[in-house]
Amino acid sequence: MSRRLPPLVLALAATGACVSSNAMWSARQLANEARALEAEGRAGDAAAAWARAAVKAESVAARHPGSPLVDGALTLQGEALARIGSCGMAEAPLRRVLEGGSDGTLRERAALVLAECALDTGDPAAAEHALAGPLESRDRGRRSRAAYLAGRAAVLRGDLAAALELLSRSVARLAPASVEGQRARLLLVRVAASRAESLDELGAVARRLTALLESRPAAPVSAEALALQGTVRRVLVPDSSGDVAQFRAAELARDSLGSAPLAGRLFLRMLTFAPSSLFAPKALVAAAGLLPESHDSLLAVLASAYPTSPYTLALRGEASPAYAAAEDSLARAFGLALRSPALAVSVTVRAPVPGRRGPMLDAP
Repeated sequence: MSRRLPPLVLALAATGACVSSNAMWSARQLANEARALEAEGRAGDAAAAWARAAVKAESVAARHPGSPLVDGALTLQGEALARIGSCGMAEAPLRRVLEGGSDGTLRERAALVLAECALDTGDPAAAEHALAGPLESRDRGRRSRAAYLAGRAAVLRGDLAAALELLSRSVARLAPASVEGQRARLLLVRVAASRAESLDELGAVARRLTALLESRPAAPVSAEALALQGTVRRVLVPDSSGDVAQFRAAELARDSLGSAPLAGRLFLRMLTFAPSSLFAPKALVAAAGLLPESHDSLLAVLASAYPTSPYTLALRGEASPAYAAAEDSLARAFGLALRSPALAVSVTVRAPVPGRRGPMLDAP
């Protein structure tokens, strides 16, 4: 004889499954809402939706430990926590998924989140370790996202050639209108800007940026693209611009775009168009540090053409009262705040001595 479970037990089991299923459905809906809000650029509202999704998913995993939905809930919980910047809290549920017996889809999703968290903390090695599985995924979307994250890791490692290959592969597979696809294309443009060695090459980057912006990207990508476009335009100043604009363009190429060769050439441009500028010697010093193949010859030019410049003297380790004045002039030209007046006064005025000075005007 076959034994049958009592009707009450069956009813309770069905009720529990229904409750967990409904809670998981609610968590997924909140996650979808959060993604839609992110695409609209409503970061605050998106974060609130992600937080609610994390709580709902955690509840499913905690209250229904035997449910087949647990691993999915843990994955969604980790994804939601990571989206609100709580990668430390996201790691535990994601590790449970990776180390348990969940299916490949959930393991790949968990690995992708862990990789992104590693990138956010500046650990490309950990990110690449986590991406080993997703890079071989049978799912086109996850495989493409893994390539995008691996491209970001390559950028952090300074391997721009690998970054270009990985990001190009990612862009080819991601939906053009997706936020992820737009971010990948923007990162490709950033890498191209960092590899530009001439103004002509940077001009091509500017045209790619214009095309990206004309495609009306999602709000977060649009804001980043506009900021990069502004920087590129400030680097692409004409030769007829003044010495301050040219010096600033070279600094932006070095510090914001990350292109040492382009920055070095732009610093040297000042010697052609503004050789008598107060900042020409400083530009020579900067170029020497950015163009190692020309380092010695540039310093020789500095010593012969500007022997008394405060920058030349400072490079030799010699004291120069004019050095601070030159730096203040450059800061003033850039519209930056000068050193605190109190610091300047303290050089010529003795430090205050504590104690009573003069008669008390009012009774203590």
